[in-house]
Amino acid sequence: MSTSLYWEPVIPVKGKSLDNQLKFIFGPTYWNHDGALVGEEVHLNTSEIPYLCGVRDATPHPEVKRDIDTLIDAIKKYGSVKIWLD
Repeated sequence: MSTSLYWEPVIPVKGKSLDNQLKFIFGPTYWNHDGALVGEEVHLNTSEIPYLCGVRDATPHPEVKRDIDTLIDAIKKYGSVKIWLD
């Protein structure tokens, strides 16, 4: 079975899906697996922005760059977001 990586602001708003490549990048960092399994909610705040910028700068995938920018913008707007694998 396949999983997807989602994000949403910590305030209640319907979660939005992110590019599948990103779950494999985040998996080892946030869930201690390759991103193919489910994962509990992880809250990202402004302290995560440097890591996210590094991921954005290192990836060749335009979809990942776009979704990283989405997460960074949401963190700046809401203060934090949560991500999870489902």
